[in-house]
Amino acid sequence: MPLKLAKLQKRTADSNVHIETLRPVTEDEERSIRDALLYCRTYAARLSTRLVVGAKSNFDEVAGRLNQHLHGDEVRQTSEELSASLVALALIWRLCLDQLRHDISDRFGKDSEQLNKFALATNRAYDEHFGYRLIEGLRNYVAHRAMPPISGNVEQKRGNSPGEVIITATITLAKAPLLESGKMPKTLKNDLEAYPESDIPLPETIDDGMVGFQKVNDVVFEIDRPQLENHLTRLRNLILETQPDVPALVDFTTTPTGGKFSDFIRFDDLFWLLGVNQATQEQSKN
Repeated sequence: MPLKLAKLQKRTADSNVHIETLRPVTEDEERSIRDALLYCRTYAARLSTRLVVGAKSNFDEVAGRLNQHLHGDEVRQTSEELSASLVALALIWRLCLDQLRHDISDRFGKDSEQLNKFALATNRAYDEHFGYRLIEGLRNYVAHRAMPPISGNVEQKRGNSPGEVIITATITLAKAPLLESGKMPKTLKNDLEAYPESDIPLPETIDDGMVGFQKVNDVVFEIDRPQLENHLTRLRNLILETQPDVPALVDFTTTPTGGKFSDFIRFDDLFWLLGVNQATQEQSKN
């Protein structure tokens, strides 16, 4: 039985969501809608990219704890958590870039312009951002040698006001163990040898790496954009048909006791991407 385009209406009188079917959906149209939903969910906000961003957020959250009133073992334990969060970031970072490269190669070809753009973007980010090179090198280090040599230090001093305590936290990465490992790429080894201090300020360096990562991600989005725009146009047309209500595809079977859905397709999760106004988004949640 063909699906029907329907609109979901929230009526204030009874606070229930009512469904009004508008028209049947052809098999070709249904296929194109399903393809559009799959593509948008896969490529508009890639899971691997979100994992990198999530790993960086976790690192920042743990690093922020050092600015609290920590003492002794608490500082040591937090430093260990920082090591673990940095390992997660370095490993997921490499996983993400490998998956991006393979996906673009599979979709467009090994000799494609798209894959060449991706390669140029990663090379440029590597060349321009010390933080990017460091995260790449840390992946090799933690995979083949040891946990990253992180140190967390907390200093407290009295402020100008009565009872005021000023906390200064520093998080650094010792460069000597990295150089001794033999697992550093040549460019990064040169960076470390030329670095004037024995310890590298870690949060600022990781931030620099993420700037490079975002530049790569921007290029990937441009590669995906043409197909993404086509699919978004398909979904926006459905929204236009049902405005101001929320669109859905339904297959509703009537039974002696009422009815049931054998298929029910919504795409509220993509409203942010489709530019749906806030009022419609709020309605879709109810």
